[in-house]
Amino acid sequence: MSKKELSIVGMLIRDHSEFLKLIEEIVKLSGTLQNKLNKAKTSNELFSVLKDAVYLSFKVSSLLTKLDDHIKLEEEFIKSSIHGQELKKEVNMLIEGIRRFSEIEEEIRNILEKYHRGNIALKDVVERFTILINELQKIVYQHVNISDRILHIIRQSILT
Repeated sequence: MSKKELSIVGMLIRDHSEFLKLIEEIVKLSGTLQNKLNKAKTSNELFSVLKDAVYLSFKVSSLLTKLDDHIKLEEEFIKSSIHGQELKKEVNMLIEGIRRFSEIEEEIRNILEKYHRGNIALKDVVERFTILINELQKIVYQHVNISDRILHIIRQSILT
């Protein structure tokens, strides 16, 4: 295998640390948003909650966009780098996580659309976001752990 492949492995692993930082920031923003919503009494405070919810939505969307691009490259690279039954269980777990990323992305879109149409209250949006973000955090951690393990194995095979 080549230097280019080693470079791809390195880039994918570096992406993982970026994702972990982003998800931690998102989880923190989500907790802060939930607290602000619980304390909000005035229209100005509710507007501040709405503004923070929009910012949180942007951060989640950014993460999901970056994950989409990362996963496409990772999936293509891993599939071409492993052979036979080697790492099959780990790859299947990655595929399941990727499927769930897509479902969460769709759920977030649906929640925002319902809110935009006035079919769901801001409180419900924030509560649902909090649940989805906690699930997303677990999936990101699982993805990083499994993918790093696979990529380190691939890196070792490249170097030997």
